[in-house]
Amino acid sequence: MAASVLLNNVMANGPGLALDCTNKKRALLRITGKFHADVVFEASLDGVDYFSYSGRANGAGSRVAVVSAPGYVVFEVEPIVYLRPKVSRYESGAITVVGYAE
Repeated sequence: MAASVLLNNVMANGPGLALDCTNKKRALLRITGKFHADVVFEASLDGVDYFSYSGRANGAGSRVAVVSAPGYVVFEVEPIVYLRPKVSRYESGAITVVGYAE
């Protein structure tokens, strides 16, 4: 499973690069850095229109579509084509997100 850098030390609001999940079953996004911001997760069927998409954070049973601390989120991606992180409510720090799909 190859890694894709989706956000690289980002220090502003806005979307990251999209992870191609075509014909994949699961994806994992690893969020690192010291920051005060939200990382929102979005999915797309066509690479143009994105919508909120939730996964399981840090192995928890409940699903989340937003995180505000380092960790990881696992997504079931069989029905979608693209998955991306988006920074919102940015205040300070630098955020890196690396994605893996299998």
